[in-house]
Amino acid sequence: MKIRYKDPDGETSRLLSQPVPDNENRFELASDDMQFAASVAEMGLLLRDSEFKANASFDHVLRVARKAQGRDAAGYRGDFIRLAEKTSHLKGPEVAQITRND
Repeated sequence: MKIRYKDPDGETSRLLSQPVPDNENRFELASDDMQFAASVAEMGLLLRDSEFKANASFDHVLRVARKAQGRDAAGYRGDFIRLAEKTSHLKGPEVAQITRND
């Protein structure tokens, strides 16, 4: 993994590089918290109509989020799932238009 950053007052960026081994861990074996966080990140890519969204979909967001909802004492995960359900009918240009107007 390579990350470039600049100090707040700096002019020159610095490169940090760290190897990240592929342990061939399957996504399905990740914790509910990690899977839910991934669904939130995927939703963000879709809402931004990001060039990095690859084959992300609202259906996948919902499938993962529902499976990984787990204990949700404050109801935040349920709120996210309802939001994803409400936006799941939108397509790329429609999503981009909505997010630009906010």
